[in-house]
Amino acid sequence: MSNKKNLSTEETDLTRRKLLTSAGILAAGGMLSGAVKADEKCAVKAKPAWDKPFTGEIPEKLPEGYNILLVVTDQERFFPTFPFPVPGRERLMKTGVTFCNHQNTSNVCTPSRSVLYTGLHMPQTKMFDNLGLPWMPYDLDPALGTTGHMMQELGYYTAYKGKWHLTEKLEKPLPDEKDEDIDVGNIPEPELHKIMEKYGFSDYHGIGDIIGHSKGGYFYDSTTTAQTINWLRCKGQPLNDQHKPWFLAVNLVNPHDVMFIDTDKEGEKVQWRGELDQDDNTLAPTQPPENALYQASWLNYPLPANRHQSFNEQGRPPAHLEYQTARAALEGQFPDEDRRWRKLLDYYFNCIRDCDTHLDRILNELDALKLTDKTIVVFTADHGELGGSHQMHGKGASVYKEQIHVPMIISHPAYPGNKKCQALTCHLDIAPTLVGLTGLPEEKQHKALGNRKGVNFSRLLKNPEGVAVNAVRNASLYCYGMILYTDAHYLHRVIALQRDKQKRWRKSSRKSPICILISAIVQGRA
Repeated sequence: MSNKKNLSTEETDLTRRKLLTSAGILAAGGMLSGAVKADEKCAVKAKPAWDKPFTGEIPEKLPEGYNILLVVTDQERFFPTFPFPVPGRERLMKTGVTFCNHQNTSNVCTPSRSVLYTGLHMPQTKMFDNLGLPWMPYDLDPALGTTGHMMQELGYYTAYKGKWHLTEKLEKPLPDEKDEDIDVGNIPEPELHKIMEKYGFSDYHGIGDIIGHSKGGYFYDSTTTAQTINWLRCKGQPLNDQHKPWFLAVNLVNPHDVMFIDTDKEGEKVQWRGELDQDDNTLAPTQPPENALYQASWLNYPLPANRHQSFNEQGRPPAHLEYQTARAALEGQFPDEDRRWRKLLDYYFNCIRDCDTHLDRILNELDALKLTDKTIVVFTADHGELGGSHQMHGKGASVYKEQIHVPMIISHPAYPGNKKCQALTCHLDIAPTLVGLTGLPEEKQHKALGNRKGVNFSRLLKNPEGVAVNAVRNASLYCYGMILYTDAHYLHRVIALQRDKQKRWRKSSRKSPICILISAIVQGRA
């Protein structure tokens, strides 16, 4: 009886569809039940190509000729499983190998990215802190060589999109204008493009690193994604058709926006008391965007159990409180209240979800251009986020797992996915691994890498779940960065100077003794 009833309903729906079609109504009435049911049935049947079981033979050695897409996010820590929907990331985990013990080698953005893109440790890159600070008057030296240079040497066309944070000109493309007054149409894109070519990357065409400020991911990740899709259509697909492999680095900002979370309720002034003049500060804390995506709350995810840990606890380093006190000069400090920790985590998770919409668009574009089966996707982040652990927030200057344990996924069309590898890897290994993914002869790889000390872990793709935690390395060296947070009293004095419009002061007056010493060491004067 049940089958007959279903058949009768289907016949009725079909008859109605024929009638409406002949009347010219169906096109205008796409929400009718029959149309919806038909669409749903099609959606169920149309399984995407990437979601099909792996049926190929696992190659003995890494094959040559694949394109490589590197996607880097900002301030994203490792999640074994996501407590919220992220279809782009979930897709990569399903089609790739998740390296469950990948560490960065330095916080914050500039130091970490200098390692990621050169394969050299932070003391070698001399990127001790974020750009734009008095003791950081220099750029990353192009002569060190980048992954762009290495991949070019190996015959790849290389391109770059999104955040860079390693060159002062990109940090402040219009130095005489306040960020909030900048008309992006006036940004000298050709000049920025030429700068990036010195680092081994073509086709930058970006607007600089103003994208990394308050709500920068929310405002500009869509721009980076659109530029990426444009590049894939205009350059990526034609290059692939010509059998010319390419390496494209895409750098999305979110979930970095969480750095600027304002945990106050409307009308409150507890966290933020205007220590910086709002007119001069695009780094001030802000409320989450008024966007439906950002209204979700993730109560299923428990707040960190150690969120109330006292800074005065016996054995706890004083540097932890020094960091949070220094951060308060920039973003304010808020009471240890669960409603504030929940608001921070909700915003963090929603920033990741927002970022994932862009990752998903890029992956879908690979599908549309028939590039998925010819492109390796590597996914990682520069550093993590404390998110209330140990009563701390931000990227931090310590070495808790929430800060240094970051995602690393490699999705290679020639290898089965949905695998997890427990081997310890780190950012120092990314450059050798990208080179290894080319599959080119080892002598060519060694020549491109020079004397870099990182380890190529692409070989683990063959049997990722059959290796020990020390298969690549026994330990990972972490180098301290972010001098900004070493002296909270000094930083508050700098802020006071910036607030006082009547005082004239030089950069030298903003340098503490330790910063002067470090600059002297870096410049060979000490």
